[in-house]
Amino acid sequence: MARRVSAMSGNLADQLDLDLAKCGWFSIQCDESVDSRSTAQLLVFIRMVFDDFSTKEELLTLLPLKTTTRGVDIYNAVKEFFMQKKVVLPLSHHGNVENVFEGHKEQDVLVPDGV
Repeated sequence: MARRVSAMSGNLADQLDLDLAKCGWFSIQCDESVDSRSTAQLLVFIRMVFDDFSTKEELLTLLPLKTTTRGVDIYNAVKEFFMQKKVVLPLSHHGNVENVFEGHKEQDVLVPDGV
């Protein structure tokens, strides 16, 4: 039974990675909470829009917040997750395509090109 659950879990994670690679646009929503052992955790939800304008919403990941829960800690946890997944982010706060995590300042706001 445990092997089957593990296989299904791996399949879902692989499908989510494929969807993320195929989607034309996405947005994320983060929700930070503390569990019963006082461990801060960050739930990251994703809404993906595909080229045919169909949408899909999923729980993307659950990330531990190792130290504090300031905005910069949440930003760094999400940044690290996307960098590990090698997600290409064609977004910039300057209106051009670049790695949005380079040169980020805490007060910067990231918006899609053309907004």
